[in-house]
Amino acid sequence: MNRCKPGQLAIINRSEFPENIGAIVEVLHEHVEATFASGSFAWIVRTNRAAKSRRGGEVVIKKAGDTGWVNDCNLTPIGDPEIYTLVDESIDKPIEEIA
Repeated sequence: MNRCKPGQLAIINRSEFPENIGAIVEVLHEHVEATFASGSFAWIVRTNRAAKSRRGGEVVIKKAGDTGWVNDCNLTPIGDPEIYTLVDESIDKPIEEIA
């Protein structure tokens, strides 16, 4: 069972690169090829800060906002994606309409 869902925010809790641990990512969708190759469910994510990654054996630096993939087991989900939608929809509403 996967811990994360598309649209959810998650924290990287394990990485080959210690500086990636603690980064917040947005879970976008399943990465089918990485899931098949690694034998563990993987997600395409968007990072909130610079992060290291490996491409073809070489270390590359991803910029904030870039996408990459992370195994589900290396992520800790933050809340429920439905809550983000509710918050987004109520940002511009007066407090009386929300309560």
